[in-house]
Amino acid sequence: MSRSRWIYVFKRLALLEAVILVLVALFCLLAGWRAADEIGMALMLAGVLVFAFGPMTLMGGWSNTRSWGYQYIQTMREEAIDERAREHQAEMSSNMGLVWPSMLLGSFTIGLAVIVQMLFA
Repeated sequence: MSRSRWIYVFKRLALLEAVILVLVALFCLLAGWRAADEIGMALMLAGVLVFAFGPMTLMGGWSNTRSWGYQYIQTMREEAIDERAREHQAEMSSNMGLVWPSMLLGSFTIGLAVIVQMLFA
């Protein structure tokens, strides 16, 4: 990836992390949580939820590869079975777009929660 692409990805992740932190801050404000351990726990919960969101998108669901029409067309094509398997794998791996970003954002939020609890609680 080019340098400009990395900067674009970093900006997107930073923006998403800022949104997560603002939502946690609003939740803590509305819930009346003012102590550092309560804020750290809210950050920890948000981090775990964000971290788990990406891998959960890979489980189950209904994609093109599960529709009857897609499966029928795949079996009627004249290509070799290994070529169809490669295309099927490419289709399935295209769903992995949320895994790494959610794991990075969740890990950062969890790390921030641990730092808040260690330093201020």
